[in-house]
Amino acid sequence: MTAAALPLVMAGVSAVGTIAGGQAQARMASAQAAAAQQAAQAQAMASLRQATMQRMQGRSEVLKYKEEGVRTLENVLRNISTINARAGAGGIDPFSGSAQALTNYALGTASDEYGMSLDNAIITLRSNELQAGIFEENAQLQLDRGAQEASLLRYQGQQAKQQSYFKAASTLGMAGYRYSQIGGPPTTTIGTQNLTAAQYAASYPANAL
Repeated sequence: MTAAALPLVMAGVSAVGTIAGGQAQARMASAQAAAAQQAAQAQAMASLRQATMQRMQGRSEVLKYKEEGVRTLENVLRNISTINARAGAGGIDPFSGSAQALTNYALGTASDEYGMSLDNAIITLRSNELQAGIFEENAQLQLDRGAQEASLLRYQGQQAKQQSYFKAASTLGMAGYRYSQIGGPPTTTIGTQNLTAAQYAASYPANAL
């Protein structure tokens, strides 16, 4: 290997290293993108689980309010039956007078309590559904952010890879150009190199041979 060719060889080695570095960056970016998507998916799944738990909690509370409403109706029926029984035992008309007034009061109180139980059930159901919807929206946002981050990382990796190719080609091109400018070893010419053998011999006196 001549000294003039050494820079060209070194440029080739440098170009190979540059390409290898770009490819390594692309692989690393791809791995980071996959990790970002996996993390986003895990966060989204956690948010979806929270949404499910929120709905289950809401339904559980709604059932409690409904049970309260049923107990209210049972109590009012029991109270009305007691009022009627006592009125009948005392010889009083249960559908008039104080007996009817007590019945109307029991019905009014029960109606208020039952309506409040239903209102609480509706409010609880809607508030928990709203919170569950927020968790689901967060899950979608997390997935979108993960996809965007992964896409950006992959793009940066591809850019690094392409730039390594351009840089390697530039290095080799510059080295080749410089090598071409160095030129070959100097040469000497003989003024008579274009003469034939006979002409060359005739150009000298015979006694000079």
